[in-house]
Amino acid sequence: MAKLKTKFLDRRGEVKAVDFKFTGTEPTWVDAESISTEEYNERLGRALRFYNYYLDSGQMRPWVIDWMGKNGYTKSDISAIKALPPNALVSTVGKLVRMLQRGMPDTAPGSSKSKAASKFIRKHLKEAITDYRLTVASAKPEPEEDDNSKPKPVVKTPLQRLEAKVNEEVIIHLEVILDRIAKVNYDDTPTKMPYMDVSMMLRSAAIPAKGAKFVVDWLTTHHAEFKAAADRTCEDAVEGYSYLRKPQLNRIVANFEKMIADASSHAKVKSTRRPRVKRPKAADKQVARLKYLQEDDTYSLKSIDPVSIPFSQRVYVFNTKYRQLSIYYSSTPSGFSVKGTTIKEFDPDKSITLTLRKPEDVLPLILSGTVRKIDNLLKTLKTKPRKANGRINANTVLLKSFDKA
Repeated sequence: MAKLKTKFLDRRGEVKAVDFKFTGTEPTWVDAESISTEEYNERLGRALRFYNYYLDSGQMRPWVIDWMGKNGYTKSDISAIKALPPNALVSTVGKLVRMLQRGMPDTAPGSSKSKAASKFIRKHLKEAITDYRLTVASAKPEPEEDDNSKPKPVVKTPLQRLEAKVNEEVIIHLEVILDRIAKVNYDDTPTKMPYMDVSMMLRSAAIPAKGAKFVVDWLTTHHAEFKAAADRTCEDAVEGYSYLRKPQLNRIVANFEKMIADASSHAKVKSTRRPRVKRPKAADKQVARLKYLQEDDTYSLKSIDPVSIPFSQRVYVFNTKYRQLSIYYSSTPSGFSVKGTTIKEFDPDKSITLTLRKPEDVLPLILSGTVRKIDNLLKTLKTKPRKANGRINANTVLLKSFDKA
């Protein structure tokens, strides 16, 4: 089994979603067998965008190696994939493998037309293994006699590689629209006609401006087909989409025109080098020197794991020596950070410290309460609040943290 590097995984083994306010957390599939085809496709699309945002093909390679070992591949095949350059394998392979490992069904539940994820994976692994072996074979010294029976490796031009990337990272997901149109009911309102944010897909897949042409061509081809059906200028198109009402067809045509316009706009954008963003330290490294009180017998309190504080949005701590309750609110979408024994990135205007007159009455309500219940409880306290300073010491119990503000 491949040994997985966990620098980008959190303590629960999930991909660290530093920008979870914008990307959400790593999609789960525990309920996959009970969801509809539409929910399956939407979650699949969100998962592909999530992994594209946080990981590259090289980081996902260990998952692919592990999957190959469990699905009948030979040691020779696995060695070929291991030997490939980090980004030589289409990143969608790693994304789909990760989803299958987390419980995603191979095909959409209840859909006979759904394409199997494993079929896509096997197809691209076969191509990658074949390309690798041809490359290795071509690097060996040629025999004295010409041997024309051996196949020569196919060298793709940069434009051909770009087209393949667009097909695998964007167009393959746009094809879901056609599946959804095929399932439109007569009574569905025009607002329910399928649509995708093409601009976001192109950006998240890091497609350069010249690659948008392939998306525009694909959209234009299908737009012409739906337009012909709506205008009744093609008998085959009219017959093929006879199950759609005129308002539905008009909305589909309008949606395709909007997607074409978005893809065309992307083609005009000049590519600029994105400034390098410093990756935050892992939570366990941030709290390595944090001094806090693990347990307190006086108030029967026990601290939470300190690694839950970094990247959270709200934290409650209690100083047992001075009976002080501190509530910290994050000032950034990425949450708190911890440096030494101090909480950083908290909002100094909202974060407060209160001296509790009866901690034994208030603390149990905080430990068991939701964000709203705790807020309502704090409004009933009559002690005067003061600004929190962010410092944690050996008398401080870490009560609770929330991932939402």
